[in-house]
Amino acid sequence: MPARFAGVVPPASEEPLAEAAGAVLVQAGYALRHGGCNGLMEAAARGATRHGVPVTAITLTNRPDWGELNPFVTTTVYVLTMGERLHAYLDDADLVVAMGGGVGTLHELTAALYYATTIRSLPV
Repeated sequence: MPARFAGVVPPASEEPLAEAAGAVLVQAGYALRHGGCNGLMEAAARGATRHGVPVTAITLTNRPDWGELNPFVTTTVYVLTMGERLHAYLDDADLVVAMGGGVGTLHELTAALYYATTIRSLPV
């Protein structure tokens, strides 16, 4: 399998929690959007697709080095900048859930907290 440069491979013990979270969230009526990469994103997508919910990956058009999207992605939204990517996540989100990750997760979580406290009410 080719190396992936996006996403963080978490300890295996965290993947069942992410998969269960994906399943519970879609059973509660939520759709799933994520970066489309491996690790916890892939585990959450696996849990969501078990219930027939589409999984949308939001990624950059100019980052082929990030590798292939995980096999559970059903729709892909390509944007040009990280700012556009964050807006694609947050502008009409009903809920933001974050789990362990790396600097990218921290960036997205910080943006979600800022958004939720200055733009509009958004549970994070």
